[in-house]
Amino acid sequence: MPIVACAFCGKEFMAKPSRVSSGRGRFCSRQCRSMEQRSGQTRTCVLCGKPVARPASPYCSHRCSVSALYTRSSSVRRCSWCGEGFSATSIRDRYCSRLCEAKHKISEGNICLMADPWRAGFVPPDRYGEDAWRSPDDNLGY
Repeated sequence: MPIVACAFCGKEFMAKPSRVSSGRGRFCSRQCRSMEQRSGQTRTCVLCGKPVARPASPYCSHRCSVSALYTRSSSVRRCSWCGEGFSATSIRDRYCSRLCEAKHKISEGNICLMADPWRAGFVPPDRYGEDAWRSPDDNLGY
Protein backbone atom coordinates (compact mmCIF):
# COMPACT_ATOMS: atom_id res chain seq x y z
CA MET A 1 0.00 0.00 0.00
CA PRO A 2 1.30 3.46 -0.82
CA ILE A 3 2.15 5.93 1.92
CA VAL A 4 0.29 9.23 1.42
CA ALA A 5 0.51 12.55 3.28
CA CYS A 6 -2.76 13.90 4.77
CA ALA A 7 -4.03 16.94 2.86
CA PHE A 8 -4.90 18.73 6.13
CA CYS A 9 -2.39 17.85 8.83
CA GLY A 10 0.46 16.44 6.74
CA LYS A 11 0.66 13.18 8.73
CA GLU A 12 1.70 10.17 6.64
CA PHE A 13 -0.67 7.20 6.47
CA MET A 14 -1.23 4.10 4.36
CA ALA A 15 -4.07 4.20 1.85
CA LYS A 16 -5.39 1.57 -0.52
CA PRO A 17 -4.24 2.08 -4.13
CA SER A 18 -7.83 2.05 -5.38
CA ARG A 19 -8.74 4.93 -3.03
CA VAL A 20 -5.68 6.96 -4.07
CA SER A 21 -6.36 6.42 -7.78
CA SER A 22 -9.98 7.50 -7.40
CA GLY A 23 -8.98 10.62 -5.42
CA ARG A 24 -10.53 9.56 -2.13
CA GLY A 25 -7.49 8.66 -0.01
CA ARG A 26 -6.48 12.22 0.85
CA PHE A 27 -7.08 12.43 4.63
CA CYS A 28 -5.79 10.38 7.54
CA SER A 29 -9.05 10.59 9.52
CA ARG A 30 -12.63 11.79 9.37
CA GLN A 31 -11.73 14.64 11.70
CA CYS A 32 -9.06 15.94 9.27
CA ARG A 33 -11.51 15.68 6.40
CA SER A 34 -14.12 17.61 8.35
CA MET A 35 -11.66 20.28 9.47
CA GLU A 36 -10.37 20.74 5.92
CA GLN A 37 -13.89 21.26 4.63
CA ARG A 38 -14.55 23.90 7.27
CA SER A 39 -11.25 25.74 7.07
CA GLY A 40 -11.24 28.98 5.16
CA GLN A 41 -14.93 28.79 4.38
CA THR A 42 -16.43 30.36 7.46
CA ARG A 43 -19.23 32.81 6.86
CA THR A 44 -21.63 34.75 9.02
CA CYS A 45 -25.33 33.97 9.33
CA VAL A 46 -27.44 36.11 7.02
CA LEU A 47 -30.06 36.69 9.72
CA CYS A 48 -28.27 36.95 13.09
CA GLY A 49 -24.58 37.40 12.20
CA LYS A 50 -23.20 34.35 14.08
CA PRO A 51 -20.45 32.30 12.40
CA VAL A 52 -21.76 29.48 10.19
CA ALA A 53 -20.15 26.07 10.70
CA ARG A 54 -21.72 24.50 7.60
CA PRO A 55 -20.41 26.33 4.53
CA ALA A 56 -23.29 25.14 2.34
CA SER A 57 -25.94 26.98 4.35
CA PRO A 58 -26.27 30.77 4.65
CA TYR A 59 -27.86 30.39 8.13
CA CYS A 60 -26.31 29.22 11.40
CA SER A 61 -29.30 27.12 12.53
CA HIS A 62 -32.64 25.73 11.48
CA ARG A 63 -34.35 28.38 13.58
CA CYS A 64 -32.67 31.21 11.64
CA SER A 65 -33.52 29.65 8.28
CA VAL A 66 -37.20 29.25 9.21
CA SER A 67 -37.37 32.78 10.63
CA ALA A 68 -35.82 34.18 7.46
CA LEU A 69 -38.29 32.20 5.35
CA TYR A 70 -41.33 33.66 7.11
CA THR A 71 -40.03 37.21 7.40
CA ARG A 72 -39.01 37.22 3.75
CA SER A 73 -42.03 35.51 2.20
CA SER A 74 -44.86 36.85 4.29
CA SER A 75 -45.87 40.44 4.06
CA VAL A 76 -47.99 42.04 6.72
CA ARG A 77 -50.97 39.89 7.71
CA ARG A 78 -54.19 41.10 9.27
CA CYS A 79 -55.26 39.82 12.70
CA SER A 80 -58.47 37.76 12.52
CA TRP A 81 -59.84 39.45 15.65
CA CYS A 82 -58.75 43.10 15.72
CA GLY A 83 -57.73 43.59 12.09
CA GLU A 84 -54.35 45.10 12.95
CA GLY A 85 -51.34 44.26 10.78
CA PHE A 86 -48.59 41.98 12.10
CA SER A 87 -45.67 39.99 10.74
CA ALA A 88 -46.21 36.22 11.03
CA THR A 89 -43.60 33.89 12.46
CA SER A 90 -45.26 30.71 11.19
CA ILE A 91 -47.74 29.59 8.57
CA ARG A 92 -50.51 29.11 11.12
CA ASP A 93 -50.41 32.58 12.68
CA ARG A 94 -53.82 34.27 12.41
CA TYR A 95 -53.71 36.61 15.40
CA CYS A 96 -51.38 39.46 16.33
CA SER A 97 -51.18 38.34 19.98
CA ARG A 98 -52.29 35.60 22.37
CA LEU A 99 -54.83 38.02 23.83
CA CYS A 100 -56.59 38.46 20.46
CA GLU A 101 -56.60 34.69 19.99
CA ALA A 102 -58.20 34.17 23.43
CA LYS A 103 -60.82 36.89 22.81
CA HIS A 104 -61.76 35.30 19.48
CA LYS A 105 -62.10 31.83 21.02
CA ILE A 106 -64.19 33.17 23.91
CA SER A 107 -66.50 35.03 21.51
CA GLU A 108 -67.07 31.84 19.50
CA GLY A 109 -67.79 29.86 22.66
CA ASN A 110 -64.83 27.54 22.20
CA ILE A 111 -63.32 28.46 25.54
CA CYS A 112 -64.62 29.93 28.78
CA LEU A 113 -62.45 31.23 31.55
CA MET A 114 -63.10 29.42 34.84
CA ALA A 115 -65.65 27.13 33.14
CA ASP A 116 -67.07 24.12 34.92
CA PRO A 117 -67.78 21.24 32.53
CA TRP A 118 -70.45 19.77 34.84
CA ARG A 119 -72.43 22.99 35.22
CA ALA A 120 -72.09 23.85 31.52
CA GLY A 121 -73.55 20.47 30.58
CA PHE A 122 -70.48 19.07 28.83
CA VAL A 123 -70.43 16.10 31.25
CA PRO A 124 -73.81 14.38 31.54
CA PRO A 125 -75.06 13.56 35.08
CA ASP A 126 -74.90 9.79 34.46
CA ARG A 127 -71.10 10.04 34.06
CA TYR A 128 -70.39 11.58 37.49
CA GLY A 129 -69.53 8.23 39.08
CA GLU A 130 -67.01 7.37 36.33
CA ASP A 131 -64.86 10.44 36.94
CA ALA A 132 -61.78 9.36 38.90
CA TRP A 133 -60.63 12.88 39.79
CA ARG A 134 -63.80 14.67 40.74
CA SER A 135 -67.17 13.64 42.12
CA PRO A 136 -70.36 15.72 42.43
CA ASP A 137 -70.63 18.00 45.46
CA ASP A 138 -74.10 18.85 46.80
CA ASN A 139 -72.83 21.95 48.60
CA LEU A 140 -71.45 23.47 45.38
CA GLY A 141 -74.45 22.50 43.24
CA TYR A 142 -72.75 20.19 40.78
